[in-house]
Amino acid sequence: MAALPDKMVEVRDAAGSLVWTGMAEGPMADSSTNATVYIVDFTAFATAGSFNLAVPSLKAGDGSAATSATFRIGPDVFRDVLMRSMLGLYGQRCGSAVNIDLNSEHWTHAACHLGDASQKFLPSIMMDTIKPSLAGWHDAGDYGKYTTNGAFTVGMMLQAYERFQPSLLRIVGANDSERWNFDGGGARGRDRLVGARTRQRRIR
Repeated sequence: MAALPDKMVEVRDAAGSLVWTGMAEGPMADSSTNATVYIVDFTAFATAGSFNLAVPSLKAGDGSAATSATFRIGPDVFRDVLMRSMLGLYGQRCGSAVNIDLNSEHWTHAACHLGDASQKFLPSIMMDTIKPSLAGWHDAGDYGKYTTNGAFTVGMMLQAYERFQPSLLRIVGANDSERWNFDGGGARGRDRLVGARTRQRRIR
């Protein structure tokens, strides 16, 4: 990217109207790509809605001001990411029924692997014994359950809850029934901690 002859940057709303102007900082080199970049800090602009950045001195192919992709400003911009992340953990659960409704799609399975883990194929000293290994999560898309991955997930969930609980509550909803409705089947979000605790016990 060539140096900008004019560093003025505009924020425009969905109708194309100018709602904020500021100056870009740069140029500077991005160490990971060696590209020339500019930084625009428009933190002071806090109006909710959909917007894009326009740089009048940088022209698009048709001669108009180059614009960014549309982005949204609002108190709940991370809500969908958070909800889908929680649904991902919920969907990988082992040992309990799963029921998800998302974007008109439905996915479900009954409680699974209620008899694991058999030691059938280990040395004879363990033959025909059962080592309790219920609950936790399947790893990725397969049916394996690994201690390292489970321990890491438990740690991340508990740290997120400990460090960011107020922010998480603000993101996912204002009332109790909405803020905790992380599961496609309606189970409450506190169940996330139950799931983490169950996995923790299994690891121990």
